[in-house]
Amino acid sequence: MRPLRITIEGLRSFRSAVAIDFAGRDHLAIVGDTGAGKSSILEAMTYALYGQTTFTAHANQELMNDTSTHLRVVLRFEVSGEKCEVTRTLRRAGDGTVGQPTAQLRRLDSAGEAVEQVEQVRRVNDRVKTLIGLDSDAFLRTVILPQGRFARLLVEDEPRDRGRILRQVWRTDELEAAGALAGEARQEAATLRARLEQAAMAYPEDPSAHLVQLQAAQAAAARRADAACEDEEAATKAREAVLAAKKEGEAASRVIEGLRSLDYGRLGDRLEPIAALDSQLHEEEEALGRRQAQAEEELARIPSDDGPTSEVVAGALTTLRSIGGLIADGERAARELRARVEEAASRRVEAEGLAKKAAGARETAAAHASGRAPLAEAVDSARARRTAVDQGYSSCEEHASEVDRTRTHLDGLGRESADLGGRLEAAREKERCASRAAALADEHLAAARRTESAAAAAHALHPGDECPICRRGLPIDWKAPASVGMREAQKAVEEARGAARETEREVTGLDAEGQALRRQIAEAGERAAAAGKLLHRARRQLGRHVDLDADAPLPPRAILAAPLEEALEKAADQLAEHDRVHEELRAASAERDQEASAGRAAADGADTLSDHARTAADRALWNT
Repeated sequence: MRPLRITIEGLRSFRSAVAIDFAGRDHLAIVGDTGAGKSSILEAMTYALYGQTTFTAHANQELMNDTSTHLRVVLRFEVSGEKCEVTRTLRRAGDGTVGQPTAQLRRLDSAGEAVEQVEQVRRVNDRVKTLIGLDSDAFLRTVILPQGRFARLLVEDEPRDRGRILRQVWRTDELEAAGALAGEARQEAATLRARLEQAAMAYPEDPSAHLVQLQAAQAAAARRADAACEDEEAATKAREAVLAAKKEGEAASRVIEGLRSLDYGRLGDRLEPIAALDSQLHEEEEALGRRQAQAEEELARIPSDDGPTSEVVAGALTTLRSIGGLIADGERAARELRARVEEAASRRVEAEGLAKKAAGARETAAAHASGRAPLAEAVDSARARRTAVDQGYSSCEEHASEVDRTRTHLDGLGRESADLGGRLEAAREKERCASRAAALADEHLAAARRTESAAAAAHALHPGDECPICRRGLPIDWKAPASVGMREAQKAVEEARGAARETEREVTGLDAEGQALRRQIAEAGERAAAAGKLLHRARRQLGRHVDLDADAPLPPRAILAAPLEEALEKAADQLAEHDRVHEELRAASAERDQEASAGRAAADGADTLSDHARTAADRALWNT
């Protein structure tokens, strides 16, 4: 750390502002009488850096000049090639008590403009410690050594404390950190070397021979790939044949299942009466044949000269001749009955098949309808996501606008603060000039008073008279001192003091204005930080729905909404397609229900015709 300039005002013997320039000097010696203020310069430098003196950490009362209303120390120094300026102030209240200190540190660029500004005592202390690399204790024991305290560092301090201070002075912590980094780099290099050696072991010793082997393996792999392509084509054809056979097998299975689903018990129950009737007809036919044969035998045994009359014989012959017709009618009735019964059974089987098809169509429609809920939910989810993105984007825009407004306001306050700082510095310079003018007026008034006192004492004295003070004779050329204008000197003092008070009030007003402006800047900074947090939170919420880079600017709304609109349109199309297919399945189910109803009606009609045929067959048999 190299001091460049220090301004001291109101500290110990420096009642008025005094500036000391250290720039361009490599060696300095502060020489003067005891009590002249030599140590106060070092006190002021230490107080400017760390807010305390070389004697005590709580020296505000003993630092300030008894006749001053404020204390101000400004130290400009250079450290690590950067220029910094630290300012500390104290003010005395009307009751004589000293208020809380204020501190400010500015880091300056080559043009003397502030590129960094730190407020508050604690933050300034921490920043000074970081810049210089020494805390106050180490600084006082190594750089500023109070009288008689050098032995404390060498003898009285504990080895641990002495080691801590010497580490700060010689910056051995940086060497230790560099050693740790070197160790880590060495470990990484060793690991990398091991990996490289392992990778080198994987390479062949003879690359040319290895390349020939690889080329041969590549040719063999190409041949195997061609053979695999041919096998794939053959497998594809075989697969198509298997799929065709599988479809035929499934069709055959459906036919077999349809046959298995027939109710052979009910069909047997319906055909059993027909079989019984057929058996009865055959028995009746055989009985009629036997009766016909018996009748013919009896007719042959009738004597030609005696027996029934011709009318009886004619009636018997007529009856005998009509038996064949009756048998034929019975056979026709039986055949018609069998046909009607078979038709009724066929109609019944067909009706049952149609009923099963209608039930299957209803089940298919119901199963398809159950798939609508996920599609509708997907549409609702896509619509909700699009709405959330719209709302989140609007929130991001609103918070971004608030961030821009607060930053613009903060920049304006910063410009006002810079302008106020310039005016405050000018006012302080004016105050220092007024203070110096007041001091000079005080000195002039004191000299005038001394001259006036001498003139009053020399009144009525002449050359050769005895001096009333030194008791010596006055020289021949002695002249009495002339009286000076005390009134003009007092008026000049009053005017100088009035100007000093006016400049002090101006500085106080600018200080108050600066404090108010700093509060506004702090509040604006807090608002800007809060708006930034809200914007970050809004971007994070938006990032849950869309792919959003946290560090990139917010893309246009249309770019973010395009994928969501596409997803919503796709989900809506899938739902519409599902509804269309469901409507087709519902229509097909209604058509199958109508076919099943028609089949049942046809089966009922066939049953009615079968009953009529059975009645006709019974009538024909009884007539026989």
